[in-house]
Amino acid sequence: MNAKSGIIQSFSLQWRAMWRTGTLPFCAAAAVLAVVAAPHIARGDGTAAGTRQVLAQLALGGAFSVVAVVSLVAACGAFADERAAKRLALTVTRPVPMCGVWLGKFAAILSAAAVSLSAAAVALFCVAEAGGDCVRLMPPVMPTVAEESLAEYERFMAAPETPAEIKRQPKAAVVKELMKRMGERYDAVRPGETMTWSFMLPDGVKTAGARLRFSTEYGIRTTVSGKFALYSEGADNDAFGAAITNLTRSVLDVPLAPTGKGALADGRPAKLRFTNAGDGDVMLRPRKDLFITVPGDSAAANAVRMVLMELVVVAVLVAVGMFFSSALSKTVSAFSASVLILVSLMAPAVLVQFPSELGANGVTKFGLEVSKAVLKATRPVGELHPIASFSAGESVEWREIGRAAAQNALALPFVLMLASAAVLSRRPPE
Repeated sequence: MNAKSGIIQSFSLQWRAMWRTGTLPFCAAAAVLAVVAAPHIARGDGTAAGTRQVLAQLALGGAFSVVAVVSLVAACGAFADERAAKRLALTVTRPVPMCGVWLGKFAAILSAAAVSLSAAAVALFCVAEAGGDCVRLMPPVMPTVAEESLAEYERFMAAPETPAEIKRQPKAAVVKELMKRMGERYDAVRPGETMTWSFMLPDGVKTAGARLRFSTEYGIRTTVSGKFALYSEGADNDAFGAAITNLTRSVLDVPLAPTGKGALADGRPAKLRFTNAGDGDVMLRPRKDLFITVPGDSAAANAVRMVLMELVVVAVLVAVGMFFSSALSKTVSAFSASVLILVSLMAPAVLVQFPSELGANGVTKFGLEVSKAVLKATRPVGELHPIASFSAGESVEWREIGRAAAQNALALPFVLMLASAAVLSRRPPE
């Protein structure tokens, strides 16, 4: 039997097993039920848009939680259940490559998750308003964090306030610390000052807006007064503009109105200019807090991308669960996978609590390196927020899906597949 036939057969057996045991019907029904129940639980902020956002987050978040847990449990039992039923010997000795068996099971569990998540998305459109077309968030064009850190290195080392102990550290270690700072670097617009940022926008932009985020984990709000202008680089006249007075928000959306004096030129960088007319500083992290909003596509198309992005996250859970299932019992596999996932969630907090490695002892450095390795392996998934983006009417971007899928839905499962195949081939079947 060739590999293709083996994958299809393994897929079919796993799919039928999930249907026969009720795993697939339960997962789909529970996901839909979470969406149907959400309108009876959700409480909005008094506005139609706010209520719709809260409802979508609650409904889709509940559905995804159900699908994620069920998929992880199914993955942890992919081989462990066969071992417990004394059928693993047949799986190992059949004339099918173990990688084919693993891949077929992986695809079956992931497809079951896709059915459930798609059913939940359809249910949401049935119980709530779609909310209209989404908007795309276009970030500023900036040097990479590494480039900015290297440029900052010379100034930092020459500064008299830099401690002598830091100046004795290797350049690579200092640059690494500077990279952490550059990622969170703030631009401060003082009262009466003007600051400009560059953007690359799609061709043919007819409507646009500026989005400023001030909300952090501490719930900060900022009062903003000033003027915005959007124009093409080198142009004499502004294409869009707006003035605001004493608006206090954690997220500030400013619609930019056409000036009638100019237009954005296709293929040329656009410039956003802000003049602070208030009494206080306006603090923004340009990499995280500043965007130009342009029209996106339909809510239905955005929902499709959201489901695909959710599947990328589920793929990681399934791959990890199947890896542990190849050697451990179902219960131990579920426990081990849960601990590993918990560590990956804790890694960013660990790095925040220990912001500087310079001068740290060996044990602390080892712990930080472990946290960094976990964070690096899971970063593309950890940076995905499909439900929050969809609920807020923000476009879920294909480039984000592709970047995360390449590492966490293809590369990581491939590595775990090879490791699982090696374990199953070497461990005597029970």
